[in-house]
Amino acid sequence: PTVRQTSVAFDNGRYAIALGDVHSVVDPMMGQGANMASYAAFVLGEAIVGADVFDARFCEQVDQAREDRVLAASRWTNLMLQPPTEAVGRLIYTMADNRALFDEFTENFNYPERQWDHLASEPRTHAWIDRHLALAA
Repeated sequence: PTVRQTSVAFDNGRYAIALGDVHSVVDPMMGQGANMASYAAFVLGEAIVGADVFDARFCEQVDQAREDRVLAASRWTNLMLQPPTEAVGRLIYTMADNRALFDEFTENFNYPERQWDHLASEPRTHAWIDRHLALAA
């Protein structure tokens, strides 16, 4: 998985904005490729409707609006392609007996930025698990 340049300027002053696999390629394992492509297209469409000028600043604004979700999907996918860390192994083990944690993990397929907030580091993952275990106690 890789994230590429988000836009390109042409000599005539026009711009092209990357979408889908041209912008961010993710392994199909996590099912995020089409999700991110459609999300990015929707963000771009909303920006086009609300804009009068399509310049470098417009491209920056589109990029900022979609960046967190698209990067989170890429980073989450990259994490899951690696051998599981101790925290990810604990997460998988704990989800087997904790329906609320399992449901949140599953719901976060719709919100990869939320998932990445929980998986971005070992302490974050452990805190997420511990919070669910405390609620279940």
